[in-house]
Order: sequence, then C-alpha cells, then structure tokens
Amino acid sequence: DEKILNAEINSFVSNTLDKGTTYEFRVSAKNEVDYGERAVITITTPDGAPSGAPQNFTAAGLTETSVRLTWDLPA
Repeated sequence: DEKILNAEINSFVSNTLDKGTTYEFRVSAKNEVDYGERAVITITTPDGAPSGAPQNFTAAGLTETSVRLTWDLPA
C-alpha cells in the first residue's frame, strides 16, 4: 500500500497491522524535480496471545501415576 502525505506531516500511524507479520516501511521526500533517496525500515509485529484455547484436548490415564495429554493448536 502506498500513502502520499502532505509535506507538513512528519508522522503516520497505521492501526491495521496483523500480528506476527513482517512489514517494510519506506519514506522519501519529493520536490518539483523528483523523489529523493528512500529511508527504509523493516519491523515484525509481535505474535500476541493465542486467540483461543487449544482444540481437541484429551487426557488418557496410562497407569496409576501417569497420564497422557494431547491437543491441537488453537483455531
């Protein structure tokens, strides 16, 4: 996505980023001649907490003193 801002603006906030995703941001100035050199930064957003509980959680007694627990990742 490209966003062109007024010359008076020197900051920008994006509230639509996804968790656990890498983004590259580029900024350059433009005058009547052309664009200048780009400043580039790459960030990765944190994964965040899982959005739900583990699925298909089961417990099976193996002996009098042990149990096997199994589950699938959250949806």
